[in-house]
Amino acid sequence: MALNFYQKLCYRALGKRFKRDPKFDIVLKKADIGVIGEAYKSFVWFTFILLLVIPLGLLLSLLLSYSSVHQMSVTEVLYTFFTVGIDFQALIGDPLALIIIILEVFLVFVPLITLLYFLHMPRSKIKQRGKRITRALPSALSFISAMAATTITPIDIFRSLSRQKAFGEIAREAKRIYLDMSTFGKDSMSALKAAIDRSVSTEWREFLQGMISTINSGGNLRAYFNAKALESMQGSRERLRAAISGMSVMAESYVTVGVAFPIFLIILLIAMSVMASSMNTSLLTEVVVFLLIPLIELAFGWILYSMAKEVS
Repeated sequence: MALNFYQKLCYRALGKRFKRDPKFDIVLKKADIGVIGEAYKSFVWFTFILLLVIPLGLLLSLLLSYSSVHQMSVTEVLYTFFTVGIDFQALIGDPLALIIIILEVFLVFVPLITLLYFLHMPRSKIKQRGKRITRALPSALSFISAMAATTITPIDIFRSLSRQKAFGEIAREAKRIYLDMSTFGKDSMSALKAAIDRSVSTEWREFLQGMISTINSGGNLRAYFNAKALESMQGSRERLRAAISGMSVMAESYVTVGVAFPIFLIILLIAMSVMASSMNTSLLTEVVVFLLIPLIELAFGWILYSMAKEVS
């Protein structure tokens, strides 16, 4: 994949500082990030430095402006904004001071979060691609089994599979195999072995490995495809059954934790307030109503959404 202008700028600035790392190149290939390791590392670290330098320069200029406006020395300004006991109430009414505080928060969190995100992203994308391939595999194997019934060659099977955009990542993997055979002149065995090396799904890797073994042993590919399609559909039904069972358990837990528990807690707090007039439970009640209950709802919503994505 061609680098865009910003990526080229990053590579020219920092590319020579990074050595070639074949293992990281394999990670990028599996994550379907079409750049070499040096270019990706250059992009990550250049972005990190940029997010540090530009806000830092702006912050220094604003601090100097604040110093001149309020007739304060640089030491006094630094003490005002970089000590533990910052008087936010005194500074919040000053727009310039508010911008300086926002830039301080930005410098503390944003560059580091961005760096960690981009360093972790390739492996995260590998996991996501593996899950998407596993979910689409039963349908793709059924399609391959149906294609094999017409006694077409493996290259035609992968060409047809690559055109089925509904299969997502499997269509992309099939396109790579087809291009290896049709454009780069690899034989079917070499193309399949290359696909196994870059595969991010255990099930897809096992399917390709079984295909190689069947071809080497002179077996019947049509029978192999039918068996794998049936096996994959059975596995998909088991995963679906387990996911639905897990969602039913979560639904029952929600009734207890998300509905009954908050109601019981609120009733208990009201009863304590009535029985002990000296006890002020209004603050605790507000925490439960406005903080604890929304957090519980969000947590269960996120968990159920994640489980539903696994099923879909």
